[in-house]
Parts: sequence; C-alpha cells; structure tokens
Amino acid sequence: MTPGTTKNVLLGLIAATLKLEASEIDADKPIMELGLDSISAVTMTVQLEEALGVAIDPTVILDYETVNLLSEHLDELVAGAVGRGI
Repeated sequence: MTPGTTKNVLLGLIAATLKLEASEIDADKPIMELGLDSISAVTMTVQLEEALGVAIDPTVILDYETVNLLSEHLDELVAGAVGRGI
C-alpha cells in the first residue's frame, strides 16, 4: 500500500458514513466529534479491516482520535503485516 492510501481509505469511509465529501473532513479533528457514533465506529473498523487486510482493534478510533493519528497507526499495522508476509 502506498503512502497516503490508508488515509484516503479512512477518509472515504468516514465521508460515506457521515454523508460528507472527504474534503469536508478536518483530519486533525477528533473523529468522534465529526458526528460518528459508537456503532458506526465499530462498523467502520470492520470495513477498514476488510479494505486494508489487517486485524484492527474495535477501540482504535478512540485510541487514535484523529484521521491523521489513526491513518499513521494503520500505516504501521499494514507495514507490519506486509513485513511478516501476511
């Protein structure tokens, strides 16, 4: 996965969930403050797992609150999975 792809996937999922354009999302604002509820957050975590091919803890959106923080963490997960040949 190329740099920025994870962030684009994340922005796309958030935008689709909240019925926004990805360009309307402030990547430094806490995701839950954008209007995402807990059920949507868990659903989005499952969608991220499917899109990125890695296991993701359901609380990840609470642990890495912004798009920028979460996408950096997801980049590390993906890179680790690729490094292990997963």
